[in-house]
Amino acid sequence: MIKQALALVTVLLISAAQLFFKQGVGTESLLLLGIGLALLVVGFACFRKILAKSELTIIFPFLAFSYVLVALSSKFLFNEELILRQWIGIAAIVIGVSMLRRKI
Repeated sequence: MIKQALALVTVLLISAAQLFFKQGVGTESLLLLGIGLALLVVGFACFRKILAKSELTIIFPFLAFSYVLVALSSKFLFNEELILRQWIGIAAIVIGVSMLRRKI
């Protein structure tokens, strides 16, 4: 259970970092870019910790959920459009990672 929670925290931190980077670049805010960098560093520390406890072939694909979170968050936070091909990609990631989740 701890490995799953740590994997989820890692995905959330990496995803949040990307959103802060996007907002920081758009507004030229060094504060937002700094927050994004800090979140990325903490996310990397979590990834390092979970990697010591799990197989890379399981954990690394799980990180693909960050693509899903960033895409969906961008749609709602930044009004970015998702086309059919992107929705299909999101579905493929969710299905693929779901097939691996029992090993985490």
